[in-house]
Amino acid sequence: MAIGALETLQKYGYNKGDKSKYIPTFGINGLPKALQLIDQGVMAGTVIQNPREYADAIYAVGMNLVSGLSPSSRTNYKFDETGKIIRISYHKYTKPQ
Repeated sequence: MAIGALETLQKYGYNKGDKSKYIPTFGINGLPKALQLIDQGVMAGTVIQNPREYADAIYAVGMNLVSGLSPSSRTNYKFDETGKIIRISYHKYTKPQ
């Protein structure tokens, strides 16, 4: 969606290199095209979910469940108020300095 918003901004002359016509645009999930646009300075940034962190959480919780333990036993994971969701941090990606 951020890339689509950026394309629309560019259609109206924004985010094309003129600093006086720049609207910061942010995305989610760090698509390769978005990373390229960020590196070019056209898009401001994105947040990325690390697939390895998700896999580690699923594995740890799954192993606890098959071992008869509570899902978060021997982990640092915290469930939300529903007891069903583990929050895993996003990582920011902005233009390299």
